[in-house]
Amino acid sequence: MNFKKIVKKLDTFDIVLIKSASAVFVLWIISLLPGFAAWVQSVGHWWFLVIFIILCIRPFYKAYMKK
Repeated sequence: MNFKKIVKKLDTFDIVLIKSASAVFVLWIISLLPGFAAWVQSVGHWWFLVIFIILCIRPFYKAYMKK
């Protein structure tokens, strides 16, 4: 099946559910691996915020700025 056809079937709530599931999955992985959990806690939380903003630039631009 074509990816574009699949995405067209999804509405906003579906996308929110997918994102939430991804976040919960990451938290689950972190809880399973103690070494990774220690690394996450040792890295400054501002680095994660900066990475988040960098990752959001392109989708935000395509969704709200590009016509």
